[in-house]
Amino acid sequence: MFHCNSRVFSPTPAHGPPRQRRRMRIKTQFVLTMVIFGITLFIIGVSLVTTMGEMARIDHEESIVGDISRGAAELSYLSGNYLFYREAPQHKRWIDEWTAVSDDVEALKPETSDERMLKSHLQTDLARLKAVFDDVSGQATATGVDERNSLSQLQTSWNRLAVQRQTTSFDALRLSRILRDREAYVSQRNVTLVSGVLFLFAVFLVTTYAIFYRQTLYALAQLRGGTKIIGSGDLSYTIPVVHNDEIGELSRAFNRMTSDLKGVIISKALLEREMKERERAERDLHESMQRVRELIEHRERELETTKLLLGAAQALTEWTDLNQVLQGLADIVLASTDHTRVTVQLWDEARREVHAIVVRGDTDSYPVQGATAVEDLSRPLQEVIRTMSPAVLDIDSVPREHRGQATLIGARLSLAVPLVYRQRLIGVVLVDDPGERREFQDREIALVQGIAAQASVAVENARHYDEERQVADTLRSIFQRPVPDIPGIELGIMGHYASQAGRVGGDFYDVFEIGDEVVVLIGDVAGKGLAAVGLTERVSSAVRALSYAGDSASPADLLARTNESLVRQLTPGEFVTAILLTINPQTGAYRIATAGHPLPFMCGSTCSRMEIPPGTPLGVIDFEYLETAGMLSPGEVIVLYTDGVTEARRDADFYGESRLLAALERQNHRAVDVAEGLFIDVDEYARGRLADDMLILALMLAPETGH
Repeated sequence: MFHCNSRVFSPTPAHGPPRQRRRMRIKTQFVLTMVIFGITLFIIGVSLVTTMGEMARIDHEESIVGDISRGAAELSYLSGNYLFYREAPQHKRWIDEWTAVSDDVEALKPETSDERMLKSHLQTDLARLKAVFDDVSGQATATGVDERNSLSQLQTSWNRLAVQRQTTSFDALRLSRILRDREAYVSQRNVTLVSGVLFLFAVFLVTTYAIFYRQTLYALAQLRGGTKIIGSGDLSYTIPVVHNDEIGELSRAFNRMTSDLKGVIISKALLEREMKERERAERDLHESMQRVRELIEHRERELETTKLLLGAAQALTEWTDLNQVLQGLADIVLASTDHTRVTVQLWDEARREVHAIVVRGDTDSYPVQGATAVEDLSRPLQEVIRTMSPAVLDIDSVPREHRGQATLIGARLSLAVPLVYRQRLIGVVLVDDPGERREFQDREIALVQGIAAQASVAVENARHYDEERQVADTLRSIFQRPVPDIPGIELGIMGHYASQAGRVGGDFYDVFEIGDEVVVLIGDVAGKGLAAVGLTERVSSAVRALSYAGDSASPADLLARTNESLVRQLTPGEFVTAILLTINPQTGAYRIATAGHPLPFMCGSTCSRMEIPPGTPLGVIDFEYLETAGMLSPGEVIVLYTDGVTEARRDADFYGESRLLAALERQNHRAVDVAEGLFIDVDEYARGRLADDMLILALMLAPETGH
């Protein structure tokens, strides 16, 4: 089902939608207001700071003018004091005061022309006052002058001094008034500026607020009207968007909401119909999912069965010993079912009897030992053996006289599955619950049948392997020659077959004497089994025969002649790698050649790989082999080995030549110790799971031997 959500748009008038006027957005207006407000505050702040600076300067100027006025009065007092006493200290005090007043006048910093003019008048007044005082002091100290005339002149000078002091005080007073007037002007100017700025900002703020308030009220009125219209059922109403600002966006959002609401109402009937169809579809889907779950559960049971069968097949194929196979079969069946006992019996066709080989689970209730004739079995089990078909045996429904062995073992309801290999019965697997009746599910029956089918092949292979092992043991007992006790030579030999129970491998060695020399042969045949045993004997016999028949025991010559024979006898895919060494026990002189075999190591004070010219494996192509000669010193050991040493594995990692060399470096350089120590190191590296044949042969001159 598909969900249709239609959106219906309201028709527009014939004259088209109203044209949108671009207007400053509310956010922009707010930001602009804040900026102007900040500028206003800045102007007011600057004005206040400037005014306060000017006021401070004017106050300082007024303070100086006050000091000048007081200094002028003090000069008048000091003048009278001098005339009264006419002494030098009074004269000095007047001069010091006059100097202080002059410094105050110089400290004035007038800013207007009137202030500069009054400062100039004050400077002139002080200069004249100084001149008059000098004249008075001169007359007061003069001698030989007519007293009447002197008094008259002194009176005149004193009057001039008083007039000049008054002039100075008057000019100081005028300057003080000018400064106070300027201070009042500056204060009034600042008040006017601040008031004007605040007024302009207030006008801007009121205007902006009025415009914003009007716009907002208009938009809200439209929205209120729209909600009333929509509430009455008219969903075609559209609010005109006049301005492209926040109010316009709100109007567009309202229009979209109206359009969506109209689409929802129009599609209501479709949605109701769709919901009914969906309910029907959900019911159908629920039924389909139930069927799918049942199918999945069935598939999971089949998958679990397949996994169990694959696991059983893998486990059973790993075992080559018959007892291991039968015990593993019983364990796997017991773990794969919900029953308490599993019995594995082997069928002896010649004697017509079964042998209970393995019992797993509840073994206490199984007293039967050894073989049981077919006539002593229950009738249903006899029928299974006859037809070689699985069956569930209901022993309780069988007459007591026909229950046979089932009564002894407490079987009441059993599953019997024959082990059949190539239409030949080799045994029976019995699953039951002693003293109980527990039903068998179809899955359990199919699972045990599958495991039994895999086990039949494994049982037959184990039997064949056991027979092959016996033949191989017989062949080895015939072909293997004991290692001779050769004077002057000490040997250390360690070996491992991939199946120690079978002892059927392709690694071999041979040691024999020919004249004054000892011949040492080590090799590896491609393959295992009886064919490998036969080929190892053919190679060993050929080397011995050629050594005894030839004029010399040259390793290269012996390998070449053996290879010439094998090339004409072996089939494609068959070949042998080998190393042939001849050594004189008395002198230590040796010769060595290789036919595609891993190179040996020489261990003395250090261990290193021996450098030998390469050669192809025996039986592949005609080849001219080369040999290397050297001297084996007392205490030195030659270590020969097969590739099972370096290819021993721990998980995905190989033992390798580097570990081999390190292991040899750690060994006590006696042949027996070297072979045994290297074997132990390889076995520990592989955690006791050596999957390939392995042979180690260490050779050295016996300690009592010298050159």
